[in-house]
Amino acid sequence: MATFIYRPQRSLFNTSSKSRPDLPHSADIVFPLKKADNDVNKYDDMWKVVWSMHQIMRSDPFHRFALGITIENTTLRFRISHRAYLVASTPIDINSKPVDLVRIFLGIALSPADRLGYDPTMARVESGDGDGKYCYDITVHDRSGKERIFRTKDEISTYGADADVDPEGKRLYALKDTWVNADRTREGDTLKILRERLIERKEIDGLNHLLTEVASGDVDVRNRADNTGASIQNGRLFTVDSIVKTCSGSDGVGRIEEMPARGSKQSASSVDNVPNIDPPPAEGGLRIGQVLEEHRVHYRIVFEEIGTPIHQLRTFSEIFVALRDAVFARGLLVDLEYAKDVPIKSRPYEFRTGTRDFMALEVRESTYLFGRDAEMEPEEFRELPPFQHNCLHDVESIWWIALWTSYVFAPTVPSQSDVAHFYRIFPPLHVQAPRITLGPSILQSGAVLKMRPEQNRPVFDAIWRWRFHLLNAYKNLEQNRVDVGQLDESTFEYVHDEALHHLNALLATLGKDDLGTSQLVHMRFFKPGRG
Repeated sequence: MATFIYRPQRSLFNTSSKSRPDLPHSADIVFPLKKADNDVNKYDDMWKVVWSMHQIMRSDPFHRFALGITIENTTLRFRISHRAYLVASTPIDINSKPVDLVRIFLGIALSPADRLGYDPTMARVESGDGDGKYCYDITVHDRSGKERIFRTKDEISTYGADADVDPEGKRLYALKDTWVNADRTREGDTLKILRERLIERKEIDGLNHLLTEVASGDVDVRNRADNTGASIQNGRLFTVDSIVKTCSGSDGVGRIEEMPARGSKQSASSVDNVPNIDPPPAEGGLRIGQVLEEHRVHYRIVFEEIGTPIHQLRTFSEIFVALRDAVFARGLLVDLEYAKDVPIKSRPYEFRTGTRDFMALEVRESTYLFGRDAEMEPEEFRELPPFQHNCLHDVESIWWIALWTSYVFAPTVPSQSDVAHFYRIFPPLHVQAPRITLGPSILQSGAVLKMRPEQNRPVFDAIWRWRFHLLNAYKNLEQNRVDVGQLDESTFEYVHDEALHHLNALLATLGKDDLGTSQLVHMRFFKPGRG
């Protein structure tokens, strides 16, 4: 067995050890090679290449997409992973199709950097501080047709700023680089629409909740918008033959599992798509024979305002004031590419977006979960319409952030039991484990109450009391209302009033306790013990 790594700095025709300073040092293509062609080797290779491609895409800001190859004896599969999905070719027998093998490797050797996944609108430059670190020059193609270049102040993965002007007197901005669904309204356009509506309605105070745009536009690569379909796939369409998911067992060993596609009774032996670590959603999902047409466009927008991520706050009082202000809409609105007019008439997207740990459970499952109560008679059950996102889900997301905060931060190093409880409630993406839900069965069993964090019990208890009111709002809406996709004004006010009530009560408790002002330790530096 062998694993090869191809790096663009040392091409097949230039073996000089000197690296190009404008390119990062990550692998361009990783491909494992094994002598025997069997299921064990196939799935082991698949796991390794999927993991490697995922690491490339998450850790290297230069990559627009990643390429991968697996070889078992004479069977080759070619893979591409971009911001819409990951797909693999049908198996290629390199003995019977040697020309295909030559075409693949010759294409890799002769392709320019942007054809191997690199972003030509970014340049890697030395920081100039003599510390060996690099920063990035990022080109934003403004809607006006102008090109503007912004230089990062720090490494992108840890970027943050506490002031609008750095010590050298240069103006600092927040640059957001994202891949949005091709048919979504761009954030800059939504921002403009909201400003115009507020001015038209003479609601001038609302303008204080909107960010100030400096520049925005789709990223331009080879004189066209950088799109996972049109530019990266050159307009080619892929069809689903089979579906797999990646997971890890309790032993931490990575595994690939084939799963039946929705709408099909078969499970093919070859892999053609790895859409997500989660299985397909309950509603919709991928189907055998489905043509993958949902693509994403590379988009950048620059703002004057620079916020502080919640994980950088270091007291509970600061954190929960920020959450309360979010419920009360006292802050600035962000991520407006997900904004929609109400009532929502557009179809749901195949792939969910959002931070998994903070996502409302119904949104994760793409179905209503509280329309039926264990005490209800069968004749009381009613059919619910197709799932739609509503404002309850937004409040639930804030509830998950609050619960996450009660575990992740502590005045001192958290105990091993608290760390273990945290990973029970918020399992890592790659670990296949059940997650605590808002369902009444967990409430009745008291399982979560036995996992309260030792140092932060006042915080946890206040958050847990809030949960009852959130549950009641869900049940009232889904068991009694016909139009569950939309909230009436009374339900909307009830949910937000209860959220504000519990957050204010928590802040009052923290104000009487040193816990509110204690400097906190972040749990991310600790891992659960193996007992």
